[in-house]
Amino acid sequence: MRLLKHLVLMTVAVVALPVGVDGKATGPIYLARRIPEGTEIKVDGDLSDWQWLAPVFSTSDEFPFARWDVPEEDFGVEVKVAWSPETNMLYHAVKVTDDKLLTLPREQAQKMWRYDLLELFIDADGSGGNYRGENNSAQAQQYFLYLPPDRSACFGLFGPQEKLGWSLKAPYAKYAARYDGKTICYELAQNVWDFLGDSPQQSRLHNLKAGQVMGWKITVKDRDNEKEAPIGCTLRPSDAWENADNFARLMLTP
Repeated sequence: MRLLKHLVLMTVAVVALPVGVDGKATGPIYLARRIPEGTEIKVDGDLSDWQWLAPVFSTSDEFPFARWDVPEEDFGVEVKVAWSPETNMLYHAVKVTDDKLLTLPREQAQKMWRYDLLELFIDADGSGGNYRGENNSAQAQQYFLYLPPDRSACFGLFGPQEKLGWSLKAPYAKYAARYDGKTICYELAQNVWDFLGDSPQQSRLHNLKAGQVMGWKITVKDRDNEKEAPIGCTLRPSDAWENADNFARLMLTP
């Protein structure tokens, strides 16, 4: 019964691809709603200002990562996504049930893919293809947000962060995370890029508009100890570490 309920939620969130949409990703489409006029999202890790929006998906069982048999009190996910033409930013609010947080110091952030974190994959113009190697995270990116042991949020990307790190800071990105011992709340607002270079002048900013579909994917991981492999959920089981064609898709709605 629990699985059936989750599959119904997944069906509501996914829509058919409209004719004429460019892009190479072939995964399911999820919806990001425009932030209503008069609604302010303060990126501080307090998700109470997201109550106007229903989750894009709200269970770890929709797309399990590694295991099906995870109890709800140990791991669960609720994701909300929105966008704003006024700020030209994409917004995420992610609530994760996690009774034990295992992370690394920010100096070891590039190894965090094996621990408790939020991963966000974005291919803003839907160009797809291999975004590693010589492309060097230019046309698509794999971002991460997590809480190091000092509990100060760390936002980064798996790639040449020493060159692209300017895009992870204000005014191009805002982020926060909180943990109360049972729940992690991640909150993020960021510009997205058709081409991300070593500086704003060498980059091409993506302008968000209703009706656009971009390559997009979320993965949330949970690891309780060093001896066990991480569990979690991901929006598409295909490996997206190198190939943006394996992302899911996100449609910006009015």
